[in-house]
Amino acid sequence: MPEVITAALDLLAKGLSLADVVDHLDQHYKVKVSRKTILDWQKHKEDRVVLSYHERKDFRKLTFPKTRWVYLASLGEYHTMVEKQLPFGTLIAWNPGGFEINKGLKFLLPLLKKTHILFVNKQEAHAIAGLHRMKNDIGFLFKTLAKTGPRVIVITCGKEGAYTQCNTSSSIYF
Repeated sequence: MPEVITAALDLLAKGLSLADVVDHLDQHYKVKVSRKTILDWQKHKEDRVVLSYHERKDFRKLTFPKTRWVYLASLGEYHTMVEKQLPFGTLIAWNPGGFEINKGLKFLLPLLKKTHILFVNKQEAHAIAGLHRMKNDIGFLFKTLAKTGPRVIVITCGKEGAYTQCNTSSSIYF
């Protein structure tokens, strides 16, 4: 898949439209990529690029191995279906995707309340907290997110590094 990402970046750098890049990836690599994903990358152009492709999978009857932890990344449209099937008592580490975050806090709350460790970047943290303007007070951001349920919150800040806080402590670690 690295060749697909490289091709997409090359085509964007050459000035092809989003629609042409998506069509090229579909025709030449048989990969379906969301125009929104590419658009988000173009808009922010910060420290990472995420071009995603989700293969079709039947999420109606998942089986989880007996484990203490489950790590969840972007679940997209299957978010609610997967959330309902998580084994009781399993510790959850979650890095929600744009699809979930764009649905808003009310949509996120049921899984946030079950989440042990939440991983987000600073922009995502602001969006989840409902802060429309970037606020530089990281303590306020942690306090706001902690009210949603996660026991440990990790906020990445690109080249600046990352911050973490456990809800049992007022200390923030960088």
